[in-house]
Amino acid sequence: MRVFVAGYDVMGKNMAGPGMRSFAIARFLSNHADVTLSCDESSGIESLSDKLNCVQDSDVLWDSTDYWSKYDVAIMAASQNLKVNLPDKFPVPLIVDIYDPYILENLELHSALKPSIRDYEYLRHLKALLEMLLMGDCFIVTNGRTRDFFTGMMASWGIINPITASGNKVNEYFLNIPFGIPDEPFNTVSEFSVGEIPDQIIESDYLILWAGGLWDWLDPLSLIESMPLIQKSCPNAKLLFMGYKHPNRHVPVMDMAMKCIDKAKKLKIYNSSVIFRDWTPFEERIPLLKRANLGVSLHKDHLETRYSFRTRLMDYIWAGIPMVISGGDFLSEELSKSGVAKIVPENDVDLIADIISGVLRESKPGSIDEKTEQGFESLRHQYRWDTVLTPLSERLKNIQKIDKDNYGIKFKELLMNFPVPRPPGIIEKGMEKIKKGLR
Repeated sequence: MRVFVAGYDVMGKNMAGPGMRSFAIARFLSNHADVTLSCDESSGIESLSDKLNCVQDSDVLWDSTDYWSKYDVAIMAASQNLKVNLPDKFPVPLIVDIYDPYILENLELHSALKPSIRDYEYLRHLKALLEMLLMGDCFIVTNGRTRDFFTGMMASWGIINPITASGNKVNEYFLNIPFGIPDEPFNTVSEFSVGEIPDQIIESDYLILWAGGLWDWLDPLSLIESMPLIQKSCPNAKLLFMGYKHPNRHVPVMDMAMKCIDKAKKLKIYNSSVIFRDWTPFEERIPLLKRANLGVSLHKDHLETRYSFRTRLMDYIWAGIPMVISGGDFLSEELSKSGVAKIVPENDVDLIADIISGVLRESKPGSIDEKTEQGFESLRHQYRWDTVLTPLSERLKNIQKIDKDNYGIKFKELLMNFPVPRPPGIIEKGMEKIKKGLR
């Protein structure tokens, strides 16, 4: 079988969650099929796997029906058509990965924009998502919550209708594939890892690790504000943010990242007890995970929370790092029940400081109690990439195109008349520059 996987984001030395996910999918499927992975022309992804056929994004004829005839199936992110033009009728079975409900992230990300720009961005992204939902023949979700969210969305727009639901076909639409962890045991990998610990962190320090980025829908500010309180009981506590600049050069530094830096400077703890890295390369994160006493991930309580999947928590699971996290999402509830994480409320700086201080006083890197280790082991077995991706390889054996020309309603006509206004002037000028750069 010939499988095309469209890289969701930049891949190679520096990767964020979407890039890590598409690379993991392609690498796993390369054990079962002939896999082509499209990636950024400067990614260097070839050095991470010798089984993949890598092509540059610029060499893919995205809108050509003939181009896709050489593949049996394609796998793409739900946002793929925001980057490229795809055929109106995709000629081969298309699996759309909708693990990231990005339209909910955008509600927070675009909240500070001028109303005209905010509304344009919302409608543009919503229309693109609806087009991918119409185009897809199978959809990847992370858990029952995201499945319910997209089932409702597809039903309300007529994508799920009496014709497509007949014979219980809807159950064939969705694959539950969460984010995974490496198949190799962490202790084995960490023995041969490369990467340096920042000079500010010495052997006697307690290291609090924030493994992901500083995105606008997260709440790292409460963690920074808690640091002076934490240091009253744990004077040698240090906080490290592994990355505040997204590795994709097209993604600007978010407002939250600058707020965090400003807050740390105001509290006079910037790059002393609160340390910021531009971005930690993929392989170089391992020594930091091995050194960490505690992993933290805090977020705000909004719509995105319930349907999110905090991908960088998976590194904490892999490395066996106790966690202090926010609640409200599927994964936080599972980690709390497993006994590997403590949940803290939003914006309660005093309580966050108390709980983190308590965990640090009891912690030692690589040494946890038997019950907590059992919780980690159970989670590792459940979330290994080769475990979570097995349903995808099975689904490829009988994937077929769904005949969308027999829809009981004129959904395509609705979509063609979707009310996306002309972009505001500042966006329109920027889009013209981008188009000229691509010619």
